[in-house]
This record gives sequence, C-alpha cells and structure tokens, in this order.
Amino acid sequence: PSSVDVNWNMRGVTVSWVLAYVLFGVLLALRKSEFPGWLLWLGRISYSLYLVHGIVLGFLPKGLNPAAFVLVAAVSSIAVSAATYQFIEKPAIDFYRSRRFRRPSLGSAS
Repeated sequence: PSSVDVNWNMRGVTVSWVLAYVLFGVLLALRKSEFPGWLLWLGRISYSLYLVHGIVLGFLPKGLNPAAFVLVAAVSSIAVSAATYQFIEKPAIDFYRSRRFRRPSLGSAS
C-alpha cells in the first residue's frame, strides 16, 4: 500500500456521521433565525455540490497532506458547484417554471 491510500475505519465514519447529525440538529434549532447570505447561497448550490464533489475528488492530486487535500477539495468542489448551478441547474429551474406556470392566452381557447 502506498502512502496515498485512504484508510477508512469505523471511528472516522462514526465521527463524520455524528458531526453531520449535530450540524443538522443545530441548524434545525436555528431554523427560525435569519441566516447569513453566504450560507443561503451554499444551500442553493448544495444539490450541485452533492452531484459534483465525487467527480472533483477524482481529479485532485493524491500526494497532498490531508489538511491541504480537504481544503483543496472543498474550495474546488464549491467552485465547480457554483458554476454548474449558475449555468446548468438555475437555467433548467427557470425553464421549468416558465413552462409549468404558463397560463393559456384567451385567444388560444377553442
């Protein structure tokens, strides 16, 4: 095994899982609060982030130390997700909404 292999273990998975639930609980408790704009923006791109982060991880150099890898992975994933949201997801949502809620004109009813 090389030094770039990722070693998964139950402790790492459990810590990640618990932290995700703690974050969810905190955000649920704060749901009636006003959130900062950057956090709302991150929520808007979250689906794109979910879709592209695995692809981005596949392109990153494997020789980085773990802290640098996480930083580069996060910044790269957010940047790619912002682009895919802006140029793919948002236009698709706008297109759907323009078609879905279009009212027929009075002249077209026969």
